[in-house]
Amino acid sequence: MAVRERGHLHQSWFASTLAVLLILLGGCDGTASPPSAPPDMETVFWESVPVGQPDGTLSLAVADGVAALDPGAPISLVLENTSQSEVRFQPGYGARMYAYVSAEERWVEIRNRADYIGSGDTLGPSSGPSGNWIALVTVAPDLEGIERPVTLRVLVEGDVLSGGSATGKRASAYADVLIGG
Repeated sequence: MAVRERGHLHQSWFASTLAVLLILLGGCDGTASPPSAPPDMETVFWESVPVGQPDGTLSLAVADGVAALDPGAPISLVLENTSQSEVRFQPGYGARMYAYVSAEERWVEIRNRADYIGSGDTLGPSSGPSGNWIALVTVAPDLEGIERPVTLRVLVEGDVLSGGSATGKRASAYADVLIGG
């Protein structure tokens, strides 16, 4: 009986070792480094779009909480200044749009068909006396030539103010919307 247990243990050790080696060798393809995974959407976005990542100064969300929208329809978003500073924006709250083209693993800027009037907009702090700390932002993406369904990222960016003057700090926020899904 002792010989059988020893032989059984030797066979188990051999089988386990062989399994580990096969797993390790199966992952090797003879190259110096493992093949890279496709870049994720977030990394590609922040590497290709010239804007700083949001820092919590602003919040942007699709109005009505809709996750997927029809192509060609305007998109309404709620922009909130969650900071204690004023933020000044270009007309239309400086909204820009980008679509993720998965076949090419890149973001492309989308033209906004909306026309805005005025010279710009300012949102005060939520604790301020003006009550002007939240706004409705509407964009109208031109998705001609873009295959759907597509993830559309709406990005707003503005200048942080102190005492009515620009501080040199930028504030941004974004919301992702699925179009035609």
